[in-house]
Amino acid sequence: MKKSLFYIIAATLLISAIGFTVFANGESRVVISGSHETASAGETVEVLVNLDSNSGFCGLNLYFTYTEGLEFVSLTNSVDSLMCTHDVTTVWDGAKDYTGTGTLALLTFKVPEDAAPGTKYDVDIYFIEAYNSALKNVSGTVSAGSITVEDDTPAVNSDLVISGSHEIAGAGETVEMLVNIDSNSGFCGLNLYFSYTEGLEFISLTNSVDSLMCTHDVTTVWDATKDYTGTGTLAVLKFKVPEDAAIGTKYNVDIYFVEAFDSSLNPVSATVSDGSVTVGAAASALSVETYLDCEYEVSGRVVTVSSDAACKVGYKSGVRYIAINAVANSDGSYSFTAPEGVSEVLLVLKGDANLDGRVTAADIARINASKLGKTAIGADAIFAGDVDRNSAVNDSDIDTIKNAVLRVSPLEW
Repeated sequence: MKKSLFYIIAATLLISAIGFTVFANGESRVVISGSHETASAGETVEVLVNLDSNSGFCGLNLYFTYTEGLEFVSLTNSVDSLMCTHDVTTVWDGAKDYTGTGTLALLTFKVPEDAAPGTKYDVDIYFIEAYNSALKNVSGTVSAGSITVEDDTPAVNSDLVISGSHEIAGAGETVEMLVNIDSNSGFCGLNLYFSYTEGLEFISLTNSVDSLMCTHDVTTVWDATKDYTGTGTLAVLKFKVPEDAAIGTKYNVDIYFVEAFDSSLNPVSATVSDGSVTVGAAASALSVETYLDCEYEVSGRVVTVSSDAACKVGYKSGVRYIAINAVANSDGSYSFTAPEGVSEVLLVLKGDANLDGRVTAADIARINASKLGKTAIGADAIFAGDVDRNSAVNDSDIDTIKNAVLRVSPLEW
């Protein structure tokens, strides 16, 4: 194994910490993972170093090793507010902690020219130490990345080239694996089937081509008077990863070609490559605070709400909440995607200024009392009562809430 030091240290904090050999224990934690990539022999490829969860740190020290034969090219930082030098030192303002998540850095490697298809190169990331601006230790959990050499040998006499995608998902998460048409001379009928490693739970298969119909065994049917010549994603296979799956576990999804033919009933040859799902660090779920009783689900940074009445989801910025735009789903629910770095959001009922989970005349009275200075109204109540999203609760909001209470017009998402 070759080794290269990977330092991420806050310079100003490093200076102030001289003379300290022991830091106070803290409950802070970072979760870091390397991505799993595929590349052809001779290609360069980037392995991502991701911050999946981050309670906040000001200094971080890691190093990495990689399988012999893999050529290290460079390391670059992906966080705009940080600076990265050639010796892999990252520097930022040591007076405050960095709490962002997402890609921290990119490790670029070159795969050997003579690498055989299927060869796997491990990129192991090791945690040394981390600390925050209060000089408290920050614990860390790190999972390795990898590069697997794919077979890019051109299909010989194949009219149709189909491939499965290679995905990463955390234990217990659902993941979509794509069945892609990479090359297509034209076909009118296609029959495939698939199998997958035991433990992976199959959920569904959906077709991604509007004009086609898809059955469970991935058979496509359309107008037989002309051939389909499109490329891109043909179908999406959805799976659930086992709750107890260990990081680094790989589940193969094998795709088998049965037959294909064109509108002249001539056979169409095909080359098919399999897909996979590899277990990585699970996405850090948002914490949701709410005053109402409604169904909602959290998946990574997305909160999906099922409610008959219009709701709002927002995150705190300073002393006020910033509303997140609602996206309507086909099943009547609405989804809200929090920005990177946000760990907690507030879910409220629109117009519920007294935060009792209902929209009534009492909410109008609460706003009026606040306007007259008879009672204070907090940031949560302002966020709920601000139905027109102008960051204030005023007469316009009162009129809108009144119309909702009198059933003149409902509050809109």
